[in-house]
Amino acid sequence: MIGRRSLSAGLLAFTLCCHSRPAADSTHTEQASASKSSAAEDTGGCDLVGTNTHSDPLALVREYLQNDGDGQFTSSNAWKASALFCPGHEPGWDGATLITASKLEPLSSGHDTAKYRVTYDVYGSLDQDSAGFFVTAAPKQVIDTFVTLRTPFGWRIIAPVLDPHLLPHAANSLWRVHERDRRLLDSLRSRE
Repeated sequence: MIGRRSLSAGLLAFTLCCHSRPAADSTHTEQASASKSSAAEDTGGCDLVGTNTHSDPLALVREYLQNDGDGQFTSSNAWKASALFCPGHEPGWDGATLITASKLEPLSSGHDTAKYRVTYDVYGSLDQDSAGFFVTAAPKQVIDTFVTLRTPFGWRIIAPVLDPHLLPHAANSLWRVHERDRRLLDSLRSRE
């Protein structure tokens, strides 16, 4: 019974995320109770990747965090598209969050959904000007909840939508960074 409720909640999230119809539209309610296969077939511009990947939600989130920290998501990426439920609605980013660490903790797990707490040690932001990228320091801890949903094609991340979260080594190797900030990034590598 709990699995069906989790699936219904996931399908409702899919409907709200990937369909933009007025609230009075009667088909909106019908779609929320659609079967898994019809939800996967009607992605409404979400560009759900229809290949069977990601059989374990914890491994999916762990690999997502590793790839994100390594700077894999600073441009279009086939792996990320296969990991997200609605990659077609993912925005483009002009900057990133600079992190020194992330910690993954399971919160809940059911037949069709699983949730994980991710705690980021944020150093600040990576913004850009005409000379390249620069660091704006704003150290803090940020906690996000990753929600995964089982689809006919394996597990997918349905929330949150985040800008790239780069570790110092990735920021230094991927982008043209102001010289003073390049030295800062080198010094922050010891925290990774």
